[in-house]
Amino acid sequence: MCVCICSEMEQNKESTVARLQAVKHKSGKSYNQLAEETGLTNVYVAQLLRRQAQLKPDTAPLLLAALPDLPDDLVREMMRPPLRSYDPNLIQDPTVYRYCLLLLCGCSLCKKRLDFYLKLWWKSVSVV
Repeated sequence: MCVCICSEMEQNKESTVARLQAVKHKSGKSYNQLAEETGLTNVYVAQLLRRQAQLKPDTAPLLLAALPDLPDDLVREMMRPPLRSYDPNLIQDPTVYRYCLLLLCGCSLCKKRLDFYLKLWWKSVSVV
């Protein structure tokens, strides 16, 4: 059930981002131009239009002035906190898996175990 819900939310995010990018493309403006018009940074504007950051109520009028074709339903969606997602294949990478193990379990492991896992992790990532 969780996989289905996560997949549905990911598809919703993808379609929202596609619609936002279409509005940007239709405007013919770059992220830099939108940033100049709104007084925001180009990185923040890019994050907003890729649903990686939340649009704040006081910022919405600025973005609407720069992108007048932006529909109200997209503005409301942009005001919701963005959902974080990950690639399930990423955690299968041994290096990432071991690093996550250290981050999650490090504080509960004794010093000796932590040193052992750090050495294992270092061997897996070090180039010989």
